[in-house]
Amino acid sequence: MIRFLHKRKSRHLADEDLMQRVAEERCEWAFDELYQRYAQRLMGFFYRMYHQDSERAADDCQETFMKVWHMRHQYNADLAFRPWLYTIAYNISRSYFRHAELQEKYTAEQSLRYEETDSDDSELKIDQETMRKALSEALERLPSEQRTLFALRYEEELTVAQVSQILDMPEGTVKSRLHRMLNYLKHELKDYERI
Repeated sequence: MIRFLHKRKSRHLADEDLMQRVAEERCEWAFDELYQRYAQRLMGFFYRMYHQDSERAADDCQETFMKVWHMRHQYNADLAFRPWLYTIAYNISRSYFRHAELQEKYTAEQSLRYEETDSDDSELKIDQETMRKALSEALERLPSEQRTLFALRYEEELTVAQVSQILDMPEGTVKSRLHRMLNYLKHELKDYERI
C-alpha cells in the first residue's frame, strides 16, 4: 500500500525532484518513476543511433540507468535532469562508436558524394511513409555525431542550449552544425518538398 501511494505521488513530481530524492535518499520508487518516464525514449534514441540494433539499444539503455544510479551523488539539483540523463546516454554511445568498426564505415560513407536524381515533379506522387523512409535513409548516411545532433534536437526536442551542454560544445557550433545538416537533408529530400 505504501509503494502504491508513493507511485501516485511520484507522478506529480518534477524529474529534478525525483532525482534529488534518488541522490539524497537512495529512493527506489523515485528511481522507478524516472525509469518509467525515460526508458522508452532512451531505447528509441539508442535504436536510431545503432542502426536499429534493438539488442545493443536495450543494453545501453540499461547501462544508462545503472550509471544514473551509481552517479546519483554527482547530480546537481540546480540543473535540469533530462540533459544530464542524455549526456550520460550520449557518452555511452560515443564510447561505443569509438571502439567499434562502425566509425570507419561512417567516415567512408561521409566522403561519398550523393547522387542527384532528376525527377519530373508532375509525376512524383509519394506518400508520407515513403518520405519518412527517405529521411531515415538520409540520416543513416550521416556520421554518428550528426545523427546524435538530429536525435537530440528534433526527436528528443531538447533546446540548443541543452544539446550544447550534452555534447560539451559551444551553442554556436551546435547551431552551425545543425544548419549544415538541415541543408544536407533539404538537398537529399528535395523531391519530397510538396508532401
